[in-house]
Amino acid sequence: MPKLFNIDAEVTPSNVKFGYRVKVWDKEMGIYINGMMVYPPNPKYDKWGVVPPGVPRVPGKFLVEFNKKLPLWQEIEERCIEVAQIEHSNTQDVVIEDIPDGPINLDDIPF
Repeated sequence: MPKLFNIDAEVTPSNVKFGYRVKVWDKEMGIYINGMMVYPPNPKYDKWGVVPPGVPRVPGKFLVEFNKKLPLWQEIEERCIEVAQIEHSNTQDVVIEDIPDGPINLDDIPF
């Protein structure tokens, strides 16, 4: 499906441990939304989730609301997930599973 909007987004600094705060904009429409929250899949939810910015200390109330069946939300959601996935892949810890027993030579450590 062709894009109807020129949505762009970036991950912004946040103190949230299990998600990503994302700023979204469409300069042609003059709309900027700061505080979209994007969450990676977890044991309860198998897909990425996007939540609009909420009213502080008021669960279920949002500063911006969308009809999630229309293209504007779908394109915002898609772009938020794209930038969060990039950030997520850049911040994942590398786990080495096969460590041989014995002394380690400093020449074996990649730089």
